[in-house]
Amino acid sequence: EKLMKFHSTRLDGAWLIEGWEGRLSHGKWPALDLEKFNVRATERSMFINSAELRQGATGRVAISGEVHFDDRLDVAAKFAGLELGPVLPEDWRYRFRGQLGGDVRIQSKLPPPDGGPLISGRLSLANGRLEALPLLDQIARFTRVERFRILNLSRVECRFTRTADGTMRFDDFVGESEGLMRVEGKFQIVNGQNDGTFQVGVIPSSLAWLSPVTDRVFTEARGGYVWT
Repeated sequence: EKLMKFHSTRLDGAWLIEGWEGRLSHGKWPALDLEKFNVRATERSMFINSAELRQGATGRVAISGEVHFDDRLDVAAKFAGLELGPVLPEDWRYRFRGQLGGDVRIQSKLPPPDGGPLISGRLSLANGRLEALPLLDQIARFTRVERFRILNLSRVECRFTRTADGTMRFDDFVGESEGLMRVEGKFQIVNGQNDGTFQVGVIPSSLAWLSPVTDRVFTEARGGYVWT
């Protein structure tokens, strides 16, 4: 384990603290190496002027915000290049790959309410890849397009909000394997159940051999895809 190094200065009733090195870990989340941080702390509050962390060779996290003890917290984080695998359930780690980016804001009363904090922001995925799913195999057999078996994801992004009752809401979702298919829509997760509405677009050639009835299912053409 890396030891954190820091020095502090007393100024106007507060401590100015600067630190570097060290490592942060929490539960099953992958550890983050601390590059540097700068905070101002009093007996009743802490202001995070900046904190920079990294994960492996590509992951970067920048944190800022404020914490008023026994009152509230408001913290923002921007991140890029975080490996997705370590935060997924084990049986998904070889099926879904990519590097997570985006920004998140966490707001809460202190101590936190029973439902937890309000969390909102946007997420994106770089270098995404989805494979080894029975659903993809079925689509490949149905359309006779082998490329559906392994989806290289050229674009995945959305806005999200976690409300005080624990509901996860995702808006403006876009997932695309360019030149093959694209999914747009919104959904929410309540008590582990998904509920959403999506439009699905596929390249016209993937439907070429199917029954003419597909023209009544995929009724719109735009952006190089036909949609349902």
